[in-house]
Amino acid sequence: MGMTFGSRVGLSVRYFYFFMNQGMIACILCPACGQSFLCQQQGQEGMVSCPHCAHQGLRGSFSTQGQSERVTQVKRRISRPSEPAPQMYYQSMMQPVMMMAPQPQPQPQPQHQPQPTPAPEPAYYPPTTPIQPPPAPVVWRQPPSSSPILMQPQQSYAESAQEAGYLPPHLRGSPWRGLVIVGMLLAILAAGAWFWWESTQPELQANQSRPAPAALGAAASPTAVQTAVEPEVRKADIATSTESAAATGPPLDLPAITRDASRLIGELFAADTPEKRHACVYNGENYAAEIESLLGEANPQRPKLLVLSALKIVAHQLPVGQQTPLFNLTTSTCKHGALVRLIEDSDGARRIDWPLLRETHEQTLPAALSTRPEEPLWASGRIMPSHGFELPVAAREQYLTFELHITANGKSPLVACVDRETPLGRYFDRETDWRQSYLVRLLLRKLPLESSSTAVLILDCEGTAQPASR
Repeated sequence: MGMTFGSRVGLSVRYFYFFMNQGMIACILCPACGQSFLCQQQGQEGMVSCPHCAHQGLRGSFSTQGQSERVTQVKRRISRPSEPAPQMYYQSMMQPVMMMAPQPQPQPQPQHQPQPTPAPEPAYYPPTTPIQPPPAPVVWRQPPSSSPILMQPQQSYAESAQEAGYLPPHLRGSPWRGLVIVGMLLAILAAGAWFWWESTQPELQANQSRPAPAALGAAASPTAVQTAVEPEVRKADIATSTESAAATGPPLDLPAITRDASRLIGELFAADTPEKRHACVYNGENYAAEIESLLGEANPQRPKLLVLSALKIVAHQLPVGQQTPLFNLTTSTCKHGALVRLIEDSDGARRIDWPLLRETHEQTLPAALSTRPEEPLWASGRIMPSHGFELPVAAREQYLTFELHITANGKSPLVACVDRETPLGRYFDRETDWRQSYLVRLLLRKLPLESSSTAVLILDCEGTAQPASR
C-alpha cells in the first residue's frame, strides 16, 4: 500500500530526530555571521562552509548550538528593497465601489389626494482615492553576538588548524628535513677537504723526495749530487707565421679589397683587347697565352661572368701567414665556382692571382690525377685540418691529413696527406690550426690507398724549404 503524505512527513521527522540523537548531524553556528545551520558530524580537521555567508574554516572553529545557549540572542530588523505588489492585487483594489444613497421615508398623504410618485435619485459615487501599496515584507535575522566564542575574525587555514590543535599532514614539517640538511653540509665539507688534500699531495711528495741539506762545513757526497732532482725547464712555444703576421702586419681592409675584386673581374671579362685583360692580372705578361686561350676572342667557348661573391671565411696564406680574403667566381662554364684572390703589386695596386683562378676554374688537378696519377704537379687550393676518416686506420697513424678544396662551393674535397715524421709534416703540424683555413700551393701526387675520396700525397709546399722525405 502506498504511504500518504502525512505518513511520509512523519517518517522524515522521525529519521531526522534519529540522526540527531545518534550524533550524525550537528547544529553549529558560524563565527562570521552568527547564523546556525546543520551539517554532518565530522572530525575537527574537516572543512565546513557556512551556507549564509560562505565562510569556510575547520570544524573546530565552529561552535555547536549547545555552546551558544548562554549567549543573548539579539534580533535586528533588515528590510528588503520594496517590491511591487502583484498586478492582479492592484487591479482588484483600484476597481470603484458602488454605494447606494439612503432612500427617504415617504410621508403619509391624504387618500383623497393622490400624489405623483417621485423619481429615484441617482446613485452616489464617492471619489476614488489611490490605494497605497502594502509595506515591504520584514525579515528578521539573528545578528552576530558579541560573545568571544562567536565573534572571531576570519583566519587562514593554517591559523584555524593551529587554534583547533590539529595540523593536517600537508602542513606538518618533515622530521627528516634537518637530518638531510646536516648530511648535505657534511658532504660538502668532506668534498672540499678531499680536493684540498689532492691539490696539496704533489707538493708533499716533492718535499719528501728532496734530499736533506748537508751539515755546515761538510761536503756533499757524489751520490747526493747525482740523486738531486733537477728543476724542470720548459721552453716557450714558437709563434707560428700566422700569429706573427697578425701581430706585425697591417689591418685587413675588406671593403676596399671587395671593391677592387669586383672591378677587376668585371674589367677582365669585359675587356676587348689583350692589353686590358693583362692589366687586370698580377704579372699578366707571364700568363698572356693562358689568358688569351681562356678569355680571348678566338675561344668559341669563352665563359661569361655570372656572379662574384665573397666567401665567409678569410684564409691564411702559407708560409707567410698573411690573411687573404677569397671570392667565389661563377661563370657560364664553371657552375661549382672558382677561387679568386688579389695580390698587391709593387706599385701598391691589387691584381688578380691568375694561377689560382685558372686551376680552380678549369679543374686541372682532377684531370691530371685521372690521366697521369704517378706524375707530380703543382696545384693551388685551400686546406683545412681533418681526422682522415676516409683513409684506413693504419694510414691515419702514419699521415697528417687535410681537406683540400679546389672549388669555391666546398663540395667534394680531396684528402691531402703528408708523412708525420718528415720535416714537411712537422711544419704543417706546427703551423696549422683546427679552426683556420689556409691557402697554399702544393706539389701533389696521387696516393695509392683505398679511400672513400681521392687521396693525394703532399711532396712540397711553395715558399718553404722543408723536404718531404725523411
